Amino acid sequence: MNVQEEFQTFVIDYFCSEYQHGRTPHPCIACNDKIKFNFLANRAKALDASYVATGHYARIERGLDRLELKKGIDDSKDQSYVLFRYGTKRSQPYIDAYRWIYKK
Repeated sequence: MNVQEEFQTFVIDYFCSEYQHGRTPHPCIACNDKIKFNFLANRAKALDASYVATGHYARIERGLDRLELKKGIDDSKDQSYVLFRYGTKRSQPYIDAYRWIYKK
């Protein structure tokens, strides 16, 4: 899969524009949101998969009327910030496989 054009637009150009405006962008978040998670969701849909998992250290729990993203149980390894945009835009259910794992 060649995503060079998308990477240039959504990651590199975004980073340069934000930096020029005096902001500190996070290119990895942009890449995850616009490229990696889109690919993952589209691939899961094509495979008719019931769930997706990224392997990030975070917890996703069902609240009263929505899914809630929470820090991983191991504070030293928490990666919930990486997933903060995933749940707001995707319909694919997510498995948080590392939710109860401590890094040793």
